Amino acid sequence: MITHVTGTLQDVCNWDNLYEAYRAAARGKRGRESTALFEYRLEEYLVQIQQDLAYESYRPGKYTSFVIKEPKRRVISAAGMQPRTTGRQMRSVRPTWRSTSGLPRK
Repeated sequence: MITHVTGTLQDVCNWDNLYEAYRAAARGKRGRESTALFEYRLEEYLVQIQQDLAYESYRPGKYTSFVIKEPKRRVISAAGMQPRTTGRQMRSVRPTWRSTSGLPRK
């Protein structure tokens, strides 16, 4: 039985945490057009993410698929900036579930 949760919705929706999640998601991708477009409207996008998370209405965006041929041919699917930012945010503020059974979680 779950009795206590840390990493609250307030932590997930915190502006500073969202901004840091964006910075982490953009690291190494600054030269890409999708990152530049996201950054151009950064405040608007972060407010939208914040509202979607607060109202629990967030839906991930579409993935972009492309083919690479080295070292072998395969299809890669990559998330856009909005899902990457939200994913970083959710991983940085993980809920910690505590159980009344006293057994450690694996």
